[in-house]
Amino acid sequence: TFGTFGTFDSCPAAYISGGTCAVVPLQLSVRAESPEKKKIIANRQRSSKVWEHFMKATEKQVECKLCKVKLSFHGSTSAMHEHLKRKHVMAENEESPLAKRKRSSTMDEFLTRPTKCTPQQANALTEAILNMLVTDMRLLSMVGHQGFKDMIEMFNQEYYEKYLPGRSHFTTLMERKYETTFEKVKQALRAVTGSLTLTADVWTSRATEAYLGVSCHFLSEDWNMKSFNLSIMRGEAHWYKYNDLDRRGFS
Repeated sequence: TFGTFGTFDSCPAAYISGGTCAVVPLQLSVRAESPEKKKIIANRQRSSKVWEHFMKATEKQVECKLCKVKLSFHGSTSAMHEHLKRKHVMAENEESPLAKRKRSSTMDEFLTRPTKCTPQQANALTEAILNMLVTDMRLLSMVGHQGFKDMIEMFNQEYYEKYLPGRSHFTTLMERKYETTFEKVKQALRAVTGSLTLTADVWTSRATEAYLGVSCHFLSEDWNMKSFNLSIMRGEAHWYKYNDLDRRGFS
């Protein structure tokens, strides 16, 4: 019990009663850490890879397994890291066997884990395959080839098993894409305000079959050259004679 009293202004941290204050002692208590918590902290410290090269010599000292030098230890591994950097560079940069196994296991799980595929993702993948067929001018029969199926299965097994369409479905998709593209070309040509040039090209395939290709070219409003392939038609029988003369230089 303290008998020191004063005014409120002179005792900022005091017990106030009737305009006076009494200074009371502050009791600070330090709670000791439980043995279980100490054990958890010790295990956490031992999880550092630096312990692969050190061992406990005493409660306050550790010993390097490589050079037998003893260092003071107060719960931190910083001094041990510094020792490895200065004296044993290769050991400091070396990856632990446990870390290597864990990293390898994680990579194997990533590579072998089945990839999920939602209906929305399946539609996107099917559209990507269709665009590949159109852009690279591949045959629709390609989607039925075993090599193509094996590749898709490797990329996404669930898509291959549940969603990969057959040739007939891709044929339907190709026809729809043609109609959509055809409408876009007509709209673009209607919007042309300047001149438009048509080009006709007769050529012969390796099977000596004649074809006529018709394309158009024009300048857009921002002065960029635009070109569309309007049609490719197989030629009539009398075209062969003129096309042959053209290749010989008599046109």
